[in-house]
Amino acid sequence: MKILLLLLASWTLAPTQPSPTQTVTDKSPEEYFRLGNEMFNAGLFDKASDAYRSCVRIKPEYKEAWYNLGIALSQQGLFQQEIEAYQKALAQDPAYAKAHYNLGLAYEAYGNKTAAEASYLEVLKVEPDSTDAMNNLGILYASRDDYANAEKYYQKAIEADPDSVETWFNLGLVYGKRSRNAGTDDEKRALTDRELDAYRKSVEKDPRFYKAWFNMAIVYNRLKETDLEIGAYEKTLEARRDFPLALYNLAYAYMEKGENEKAIQAWKRYLDVAKALPEEKPFVDFAREEMARLIQKTQGTAQ
Repeated sequence: MKILLLLLASWTLAPTQPSPTQTVTDKSPEEYFRLGNEMFNAGLFDKASDAYRSCVRIKPEYKEAWYNLGIALSQQGLFQQEIEAYQKALAQDPAYAKAHYNLGLAYEAYGNKTAAEASYLEVLKVEPDSTDAMNNLGILYASRDDYANAEKYYQKAIEADPDSVETWFNLGLVYGKRSRNAGTDDEKRALTDRELDAYRKSVEKDPRFYKAWFNMAIVYNRLKETDLEIGAYEKTLEARRDFPLALYNLAYAYMEKGENEKAIQAWKRYLDVAKALPEEKPFVDFAREEMARLIQKTQGTAQ
């Protein structure tokens, strides 16, 4: 998901004449806006918020300042205030697509998916080809198990941008969920084929997108196509050499195929990576036991 910060144009502004309520020592709205951006880029989000507030206090119709205020507030986790800032920006310009989009992100962070959905749909009214809004709708619908709508918006996003690696991947996830809920074997297999095709499209666009290779391996495991499963794990590890899940599953796949030497090597690689990862601790002892068992079995066969 993208959050866009609007920057003041780089050209030099003409000096702002003080208004009847503005002393000569006051900053202009544009100066406060520029100061807010400087503070934001320095990571001083509270000071950026103060500057943007000063800007809109002088010039309430300054929609870009309300918008940037929302972003600065988001960096501080002040989601309700962030929402209000985007709403102020939209009050100045109801067709402000960026504000609708970030408002949707804010609603999601605040746990209001219904409002987030409405905001993303508003984006599409203004910018019908917004792939960001389409993808976020797809993710949102998938989180509700509304796979028909998730697929619909992922397909729309692919029509707008056929080279989107993550959209193809997310579409594959939807087909996978649908296949596991399918009523007949024929329907299940057709959806599984679509799932695999979506992951293939993803790695065609980016061969180093390891998540798609890994999910392809999981699908091949379900289909009991061990050679293809192993091949997909190897591709996963070409893209991300130290991915523990792929190493662990690869060792198992080699064991199922009876290729014990390769399984031992995979277990060794897994243990080298996993020993430093707390989340892998529950699996390390089992991996050691399996590797020791295979080594003993291999040595016994050699004798």
